Amino acid sequence: MPSKHPIRIQQLIKNGRYPQLKQLQRQIKQSDNLTDLLHEIIPFAMHQHCQAGILHDKLLVIITNSAAWATRLRYLTPQIIQHMKKRYRAPINKIQVKIRPQAKEPQKPTRQATTLSKENAELLKKTANSIQDPELAEALLKLSRLSPHS
Repeated sequence: MPSKHPIRIQQLIKNGRYPQLKQLQRQIKQSDNLTDLLHEIIPFAMHQHCQAGILHDKLLVIITNSAAWATRLRYLTPQIIQHMKKRYRAPINKIQVKIRPQAKEPQKPTRQATTLSKENAELLKKTANSIQDPELAEALLKLSRLSPHS
């Protein structure tokens, strides 16, 4: 019967039962190292907008969050390739820039305050004056005063 206790991800990676996790960990580490090298060569203003993705068959994918940064990266491609060849052990011959816009937090819909028309305010006043129940009449008068026209 399988254990019901949680297992740390690091344990799953170490025990080798899930080689995909080990490979994923290697790819993340490689991406982090490549991003550090990328940040050595690109202007500081671009750091938070650009990161290295995967390296496959001498092709480095760089991910950015806008077309403007992608254009700047494309101009820097020769310098980036040269820098990566000097500093990284795997050969890089080509760079592909991909745009992945940052996810925006969904905006909460702004609730429009309901307004009371002048006609409805008058109708509430007339109704309040014509009924016998004093509490209901007072409530209707209070509602009628919510109109910006009263």
